[in-house]
Amino acid sequence: MKIRSDRIYTSNGCINGIIEISEGKIVKISSNPTEEVDYDFTGKIIYPGLVDTHNHGNNGYALRNSKRPIEKRYEEVEAYLFNLAAFGVTGVFPTCSYDNVECIETMAHKETDGAKILGIHVEGPWLKRAGEKGKAAKFPDPTREIAEQMVKDGKDMLKLVALSPDIEGIEEVINVMNKNNINLSLAHTNCNYNQAIQAIEKHQFKTVTHTGNGMTGIHHRDVGTLGAALLDDEVYCEVICDFIHLCKEMVEIIFKLKNHDQLMLVSDNSEYTGLPKGKYTYEDGYIESDGCRKLLTDTGKIQGSNCTILVGLKNIVKEIGIDLEEAWKMTSYNACHHYGIKEKGKIEEGYYADFIVMNDDLEVEETFVEGKKVFDFKVNQKKINEEFIKNNRYIE
Repeated sequence: MKIRSDRIYTSNGCINGIIEISEGKIVKISSNPTEEVDYDFTGKIIYPGLVDTHNHGNNGYALRNSKRPIEKRYEEVEAYLFNLAAFGVTGVFPTCSYDNVECIETMAHKETDGAKILGIHVEGPWLKRAGEKGKAAKFPDPTREIAEQMVKDGKDMLKLVALSPDIEGIEEVINVMNKNNINLSLAHTNCNYNQAIQAIEKHQFKTVTHTGNGMTGIHHRDVGTLGAALLDDEVYCEVICDFIHLCKEMVEIIFKLKNHDQLMLVSDNSEYTGLPKGKYTYEDGYIESDGCRKLLTDTGKIQGSNCTILVGLKNIVKEIGIDLEEAWKMTSYNACHHYGIKEKGKIEEGYYADFIVMNDDLEVEETFVEGKKVFDFKVNQKKINEEFIKNNRYIE
């Protein structure tokens, strides 16, 4: 298969050319304008597929329904992956509850239409800091048994575990993850600067979860976990660029201080992302969606994002001035490099043909995963979990 565009964002710059694909991989990138092609996207942008390593769900499909029948959970994951392709996501770390890892690992090896599961991310359950306007979360005692079960269930697909290193007794969990080479991320923590640096340097925390959120911020006498994330030259930072979790100016500060090769745009989307405007049941209260941007609990706490990575891409390009030739590393490649995902994350010969077709407004029109078109806005519609909406509409 051959695809043409006058704006292909390759690892060597933006070119006018043709991508030749065979058996799901890019075998040749050339600049012959007269060659016959299967798809002509002249006038459109071809950009590396988005890779989201922090994503809990969408459109009523959740990854924390561990008590639901397993076949039902498989169906929900399949719909979730299909919808991700509509958002331009070609690779994802489903961010699931610790007792749903086995389900996601099984789905990672099934043929589905949509984004590919590149790894599994477990955020918690050991999270200490609730965040602004939040309620303190309850979590099980950190034990070696729970940690080892997560590793067993995830097999080689468990790539990332986010936790608070300041929880009493958490060393048992940290040791299991270190022993099995599972990447650890600083998350929802009250660590001061020195404690955060110790976690990074001594306990091999190589990632920071949604940088700036759920952590101690910068104070002029202690720059906290946020300061450690920005000053350490080794740690990678997740960044939610919806301009809600972080204001535009904070995103600009991060982009000025941190090496762009160590920034990874993430969505932190949940099952409430993409649902109609309104209130839905959440734990012992409710969550309110404005239908496009904000997700707030009944206490006013930000609970994930309604905005996809695509929105983050638009924001950093149109509002901050990051060029698309630079942005693709942060939306696509850096995560693959950081977590050891081979031959993914950029448009280059020998890499998988994961890319999106966008218009000038950076809206996705078509999504290709390993050379196969998995979503076309002229043909497909996102799947909505009507059962979830029916069962979870909040009645005051």
